[in-house]
Amino acid sequence: MEQVITFGELIRIIKRHVGLIVGTTLIFTVLAAVYTFIIVTPQYEASTQLIIVQKESGDDVSAEQSNIQMTRLINTSKDIIENPIILSPVKQKLASSEKYNIKLSKLEKEVSVTNEANSQLVVVNVNDSNADRAARIANLVAQSFKGRAKEMLDIDNVMITAATAPENPVSPNKRNNLIFGIVLGLFFGFIFTLVSEALNRRVNDEEFLTKRMGVKVIGNISRI
Repeated sequence: MEQVITFGELIRIIKRHVGLIVGTTLIFTVLAAVYTFIIVTPQYEASTQLIIVQKESGDDVSAEQSNIQMTRLINTSKDIIENPIILSPVKQKLASSEKYNIKLSKLEKEVSVTNEANSQLVVVNVNDSNADRAARIANLVAQSFKGRAKEMLDIDNVMITAATAPENPVSPNKRNNLIFGIVLGLFFGFIFTLVSEALNRRVNDEEFLTKRMGVKVIGNISRI
């Protein structure tokens, strides 16, 4: 016989197992807090902006051709900035001046480059566990690129807006992690409640016999 749980029965089930739901929610919330505040290392992001000024061409070119050339120049610049040609000198300066030895592969992962469409502005982003170091690396990358740009690309000048140390980490997101822990705790608390109720074979009242077991009650004995 198929059993259908009504909304009223569901509310009663939740009330009977409210301790289980609350306990599960607290456990998952605590786990989320431990992960967020103790286990995960905060990451800081510092950004420096580069404005790439293209050399003026002596030939007459259309605005469309000029835009195409600029787009290619920006894309090439982005690839070069993330290349060991630019990052290796940065690694060496960090090791010599700040006694910070970092593998080139890790430095490549920390550095990312973005830019808006049809813009000469290129943004160098650096993610690091130390806020001051993130800004330092971003500025070193920008300076390293500026020093090599003219000899490698058709660039007249590179203007730099220096990065500053961020005050707050970009990850982990404390608020979202705690909310996720609460939601996950409520979800599993509800699942555990339904499983516990499904495995429960005790007779709690007449409704259990009539609706869930399909048995007709012909009498009852009062508790003495």
